[in-house]
Amino acid sequence: MTLPINTAIGAFNIPTYTALLAAAVLICGAALLYPYRRHALVSTSNTVLAGMLCAVLFARLAHLLLNAPYFVDHIEEALRLEAGGLDWHGAVLGGILGMHIVARWYKPRVEIPARALLDVLALCVGNLALASWVGCLAANCAYGKEVPSALGYPPLLIVETSDEFGALVPRYNTYGLGVALALALIVLCLLWQWHGWFIYRRFWLVIALLSIGLFGIGFLRGDYALMLLGLRADQWLDLGMLVVSLQRLAVRH
Repeated sequence: MTLPINTAIGAFNIPTYTALLAAAVLICGAALLYPYRRHALVSTSNTVLAGMLCAVLFARLAHLLLNAPYFVDHIEEALRLEAGGLDWHGAVLGGILGMHIVARWYKPRVEIPARALLDVLALCVGNLALASWVGCLAANCAYGKEVPSALGYPPLLIVETSDEFGALVPRYNTYGLGVALALALIVLCLLWQWHGWFIYRRFWLVIALLSIGLFGIGFLRGDYALMLLGLRADQWLDLGMLVVSLQRLAVRH
């Protein structure tokens, strides 16, 4: 199971990971701004843009810290976003920080629908996760641990995928599990929107579910990660994000 590492768009040859993530960001940006196209468009646009910029910055910084031993010897790769390397924990915290700063200090002072934006952003989480997992399949990141054979495992749990060196062998299907998790989050958000459930709590509920899902998938991943007390460093961050999301859900708005 592989995807082309690059995708041709007109005269340009763009890394598939970059193309998918960029498309997801554009779709999410449009979804966030559409309800405010007739009022508060400028202030809302600035809020969303600040959130996106801070999300990318913090996502990359978190990735560099999690993989510090590698980037110490490969500093020239620190800015190569097209090869993957955006940590979702940093993206969430950076995006929330950027949106909060602009929503609080935007001048001239207008009413920015910050909580409503978070509800819409809940649906974007699944879309971005979907793009990231499919993009990782093309970029050979977040691949599963190697297994001797697909025999004796449930259907679709083992597939042939490559690592960063191109070795195509049977591995745990982390990509399939990640895509299934992302699709489940999208469906849940659509149901909540349809029925009007969990208003002003959808974003942190989605983050809690995403944290639980990725924590579980982390046990099956075979890509390099710093290990702390038997867990990958990103799994510890998953637990941290779960605690943060549960705390936010417990706060009465």
